[in-house]
Amino acid sequence: MLVYSLGHNITPMSTPKKSNASIKNARRAERVPTSVSVTMNGKKVITRNVSATGVYLSIKGDKEVGEPIDFSVDLEADGDNVRMNFQGEVVRVDHNGTETGVAAKILNSSFDLSDNKS
Repeated sequence: MLVYSLGHNITPMSTPKKSNASIKNARRAERVPTSVSVTMNGKKVITRNVSATGVYLSIKGDKEVGEPIDFSVDLEADGDNVRMNFQGEVVRVDHNGTETGVAAKILNSSFDLSDNKS
């Protein structure tokens, strides 16, 4: 890939080469390690980290790369119950003994407001 400088004369500038390690660790968004209980298919699962564009979940069972994934988290805001719903796609699956790690990119999110007070 060539990068050009702006000006009267357009000259190619070299771009720094990325190492395999930096390419492998490239992320679209910073990840925050956190354990939050979310609901997936009616069952509680735990996040291991979250970002603005994805989530890493620890689940029982198995998922496949490319599989759609839906999950939600319930929060309270100003005395109201708020459910955040997420739709995503599995991008990586890690088998760790009895649990499975699932990395998913978030494709869509929405809020559901409840009239019930906690």
